[in-house]
Amino acid sequence: LTPNGKIDRTAFPLAQGLVSDPGAAYVAPRNEQEQKLIEVWERILGVHPIGVEDDFFDLGGHSLLAVRLFSVIEKEIGVTLPLMTLFDSPTIAQQVKYLRGEVSDEETHRVVEIARTGTRPPFFCISPSVIDIITYQDLSRNMGSDQPFYALYSNRLSLWKKGTDHLGDIANELVLKIREISPQGPYLLGGYSAGGHIALAIAQQLIHEGDIVSLVVLFDTFGPNYPMALPWATPQIMRVLKLIRRLESWFWKFRILKWEQKKKYLELPKVQSWLFDRYSETTTSGKGLSGHQNNLESSDRNKSHYQEYAGDALLVRGKKSMLGIYKDRAMGWGSVFTGKFDIRMVPGNHEDILFGPRSLYVANLLNVHISEVLGKRG
Repeated sequence: LTPNGKIDRTAFPLAQGLVSDPGAAYVAPRNEQEQKLIEVWERILGVHPIGVEDDFFDLGGHSLLAVRLFSVIEKEIGVTLPLMTLFDSPTIAQQVKYLRGEVSDEETHRVVEIARTGTRPPFFCISPSVIDIITYQDLSRNMGSDQPFYALYSNRLSLWKKGTDHLGDIANELVLKIREISPQGPYLLGGYSAGGHIALAIAQQLIHEGDIVSLVVLFDTFGPNYPMALPWATPQIMRVLKLIRRLESWFWKFRILKWEQKKKYLELPKVQSWLFDRYSETTTSGKGLSGHQNNLESSDRNKSHYQEYAGDALLVRGKKSMLGIYKDRAMGWGSVFTGKFDIRMVPGNHEDILFGPRSLYVANLLNVHISEVLGKRG
């Protein structure tokens, strides 16, 4: 958004049919595999020409296009590439190594350097999924050049949500990753959705080890014992309400895409599955909260990690909350955060508060808040 509240079109991805940066050195494909990838990249990104050393994100790539790109590569080239490889290898020349099997992607815990420079302490954000790391890139860019930013991801998070892994164990291993980058505090930590649980556990571990955590930011993260379904909200009703919310969010996201991108993306089987199947399962609890209920059940299994937290905390939550649940502005965190606990309501819902122009709104809010907490330390 611009200062007067209008949409800043210059912040959007490159439009279809644009040429790549004329100042960048063009490197032509050197073999058939690179040529195939170039053809797919140019078609998906709508940028011509693309060289084998051009960076996906510099060309305007974002989360929607990344999913579309890798799906087409799987369909047309016959190779399934993990999305995480796009961060370590954002060029065609690097991606070809995965096609040939020269490198693999088997790390359990990953740290993605989004922004290295800046005078502030690094902001370490935990991602609940690989695709959300790309969303963090928009947030980092909008926070400006003075804020170092790192995204952390653990594929054990999915096991924790199923109740087969321990929150504290995941946090302890990510603490080691954080210390490799920043050996001592003050620390700025955050996490979107389930990533917020890990961020809080990391903060508790760092404080236990004698370090300073200046701020913990939760991006629309449900706390322990929340949400609770209303009496009329059966599992079937909750599935319908979730689908409505997701459709609303995706219609909003499509508004900032070019028509060709919208059309291609709607044809993507993975998106259709994501919209209609991902939250269609019933839950054993009978609460009908599906994916979010799984997070709740995980919180119940790890209640020992939710002792009171006396440090500064910020909950950034969407103004549009889930339907069919008891309302709680603090999203279940009121009894956990006993220090300075701020809640900021931002446009959107759980699915889109960090997407597109809304990320600028959140970035501005974070910049002000981080300046305040760092200022308290002098």
